[in-house]
Amino acid sequence: MRLFFITGILFLTTYSLIAQSLVSIATGLSTPNTIASKGNLLYMAENNTLSSITLDDPNNLNYTSGIANMDAIQEMCIVGDSLYCIHSFGAKISRIDLAATNPTPVEIATGLNFAEGIAVKGDNLYWSSELDGNIYKIDLSSSSFNQTTLIYTNKPNHLAIHGDDLYIAENGAVTKMSLSNPAATTDVITGLNVILELVIHGDDLYIADGFILKKADLSASSITASVVIQGLGFPRGLAFYNDDLYIAEANANKISKLVPPMLSTSQLRTEAPIKIDPVPTTDFIQISGLKQVQKYQIYNTTGILIRSGIIANNDRINVENLDKGLYLLKIDNKQTTPFIKA
Repeated sequence: MRLFFITGILFLTTYSLIAQSLVSIATGLSTPNTIASKGNLLYMAENNTLSSITLDDPNNLNYTSGIANMDAIQEMCIVGDSLYCIHSFGAKISRIDLAATNPTPVEIATGLNFAEGIAVKGDNLYWSSELDGNIYKIDLSSSSFNQTTLIYTNKPNHLAIHGDDLYIAENGAVTKMSLSNPAATTDVITGLNVILELVIHGDDLYIADGFILKKADLSASSITASVVIQGLGFPRGLAFYNDDLYIAEANANKISKLVPPMLSTSQLRTEAPIKIDPVPTTDFIQISGLKQVQKYQIYNTTGILIRSGIIANNDRINVENLDKGLYLLKIDNKQTTPFIKA
């Protein structure tokens, strides 16, 4: 079953790399960790500060830093003029009025048990604690911001709302919970790896799964996640402006935009995918499909560089000393292909 799963990824990846590509919008940033959009402004967390860029004119990003300062901003969402964010290593949730002349964080919850995910609907703010496994609700209409515990799940982190359902990233899967009847969760998508972020646009759920961006149609009778593009630089943030998807690539210190296909039919026929054999492997992987000597990197699913070097077509890379698990082989900082060390 696991071998079938990886084989599917390799097939979909070959297609999606042809169908989609990325354009770097802003580079040289300081580890953009999470993003959210309001109108044509894209807000991002860079270390301990909130920054923004404008999205209408790629030649004039109007980068603004130091909008508000907080420790370790790790997740945020925007509703109206209010930006809600988790910060201080998951111990606090604050609200910032983006329309104010001098936006200042106002704490609405403190002493939290490693808050990880956040989402807002109406007067209710939902947050998750991966540490204690609970989903919580805060009443934003209350001056005391009353909080209640809704449900226990399996290591919940990132959250997204679609209609009356709260979608939850938890331990290699996406589940959902009814906001009107939060009695239990049901599986939506399983077999994922390390979920870094969720965002919903229309009926489509986008999932940053390791270095791979996946998409699932929530209106389908049978929901599956297909690969959109891979080889991302630790995609820690996803946000839409109009119909364009922006991605915060934390390891690459940049914001990228997903763009539609630009290859011709003849290019589609001649573009050769890189192939890894055997999958899974116990001692080595052999690389074919290279037209010239290129650099390679091997990453684990948390974005840590494990190994790098130079490789030619049909060369072997020794992986005997790697721990068992899923890895990503990146060729020339472009094409990325997963493999399993068994």
